[in-house]
Amino acid sequence: MKLLINKKILSKYFQIGQGLSESDIEKYIQEAQELDLKPLLCEDFYFDLISKSTEEKYNKIIEGGEFDHNGQVRFFSGIEKVIAYFTYARMILKSNIVSTTHGFVTKKTDFSSEADFAQRKNYYYSNRKDANTFLEGVKKYIELNISDFPSWSCHSKCNTVKSYKSSVIK
Repeated sequence: MKLLINKKILSKYFQIGQGLSESDIEKYIQEAQELDLKPLLCEDFYFDLISKSTEEKYNKIIEGGEFDHNGQVRFFSGIEKVIAYFTYARMILKSNIVSTTHGFVTKKTDFSSEADFAQRKNYYYSNRKDANTFLEGVKKYIELNISDFPSWSCHSKCNTVKSYKSSVIK
């Protein structure tokens, strides 16, 4: 699957530890694209975005920018920022947990302390909220330029994300 962002783009928005490999980051990006972004877009539009990402009009959606609306200049953050925030949220919860032959462990050093789970969970939800806010700007841009994006027309039918309730077993 083609990824719309990479480690370099993610680093524009967040400090990324040097020890995180490109392949680990790509795993989080792929999860963010497929599990977080895709359900929020019409599937047809999502696949157009992936396959036509180098076309100017789709590239603008990815990178964001400014546009004129009724003589007023407006700005929007692109899909890359949306994916970056979703990716970072996933990294906050998962990146310090490592599988070993003795089970899952959290790496610790003498020179740092681990953020507790409640704190990481707050950052996770905060970054997801921010990603959704940035996505609203992208949606407004698309809807104001709907003739350029015919696959967006199914959006009203497609944007029905089922929510699942989970519970913690004590």
